[in-house]
Amino acid sequence: AVGLQPEVCHLNEGHAAFLGLERLRSFIKEKGLNFEEALEMVRSTQLFTTHTPVPAGHDTFSEALLRDYLIEYTYALGISWEELVGSENGNYDFLMGADVEFRNPHVREELKKWGSWYFETTGFDGVRLDALKHINPGFFPEWIDHLQGSFGRNFLVIGEYWKSDIGVLLQYIDATQGKIQLFDVPLHHNLHHASLQGASYDLRTVFDNTLVGQRPELAVTFVDNHDTQPMQALESTVDYWFKPLAYALILLREQGTPCIFYPAVYEAKYLDTHQEQEVYIELNRVQGVERMVEARARISYGVQRDYLDHPNVVGWTRQGNLENEYSGCAVLMSNGDMGTKRMSMGPENAGRRLVDLLGRQQETIQLDHNGEADFTVGPGAVAVWVHERYQPQCGLQKIPRNFALLKKYLPNDILAGVSATQ
Repeated sequence: AVGLQPEVCHLNEGHAAFLGLERLRSFIKEKGLNFEEALEMVRSTQLFTTHTPVPAGHDTFSEALLRDYLIEYTYALGISWEELVGSENGNYDFLMGADVEFRNPHVREELKKWGSWYFETTGFDGVRLDALKHINPGFFPEWIDHLQGSFGRNFLVIGEYWKSDIGVLLQYIDATQGKIQLFDVPLHHNLHHASLQGASYDLRTVFDNTLVGQRPELAVTFVDNHDTQPMQALESTVDYWFKPLAYALILLREQGTPCIFYPAVYEAKYLDTHQEQEVYIELNRVQGVERMVEARARISYGVQRDYLDHPNVVGWTRQGNLENEYSGCAVLMSNGDMGTKRMSMGPENAGRRLVDLLGRQQETIQLDHNGEADFTVGPGAVAVWVHERYQPQCGLQKIPRNFALLKKYLPNDILAGVSATQ
């Protein structure tokens, strides 16, 4: 309007974020550049600063509203609207204009070079990809194939897509060709609800609409993490009484890759602030979790038989195998009164005598000639029945404070999870 042709633009706060779109359109329409060339021009001549990192300093809009007013830019720029990234708070991929432009081949190549450098420098076995709902999914299969092809390694790739809708997670898995294991957020929320509802929660439904229930090979199961603990953005802490049951559900079953939250073993105590008041937070260790971790590594093998047939008392057994001495176990849990259930560990285990690994049930159970017995569990508790000759190396009270010592008992799948979320 005033005849000025600015060569550099400075955007202060998020209110001016849409300027980048208009400059892209201008370079394409008035300068005759293609999208990639225009993008490079805007990137090299535009600055962004923020001095007010609070909601008042940044606008957010629903995706529907953005579509109404900005869809014409996709036509003008020759690009498509991102359909798959989360629509929470508008479209996260474009939130505050902080999008990494994965459609640019130079960006993709730089990220491949970075991945190669990172492996050559650290020798990692796997990667954890954070906040996937912010990121275009199309890049990751290419990036993972590059790393695996370059170094001949089958890397463990775990991603966080925080959504309790199993349909969205399955859609993301399809978009990334099943190359990324995802944290089972729907299962976490089921465990959270079960812990709050007590005996009114139907334990038969705990795996309904979960990733471990539908794609177990790609499910990373967890009870809590750094985001769900008290006073965090996604607070949904599993109540303490239910945590032993929850950890049994993710550690002692065949399905899923379990992930242990650091405080479940080592505790965490700290101060936080809420409404200008200091609040003391204490995350206590979960009794018996070390023994369940060790049991997964040493004896939780063989055919699994499920007994998820009662709203308050459910269980399963693992038959064991020949390769692992004293392997096999039977798990029974109740979210109400004490319970009893007849379960089979298979005729191969006929006559075996079993004791409760967690020390809550004091009796000894003997399997009959069919490998069956009536197993018991106390109220609101879990019992893990193992061969009476099995000798756990982890005590029920003493905590291995050294992480290197804990590694001795952790199979590789759990170890990756501990490292990822501590």
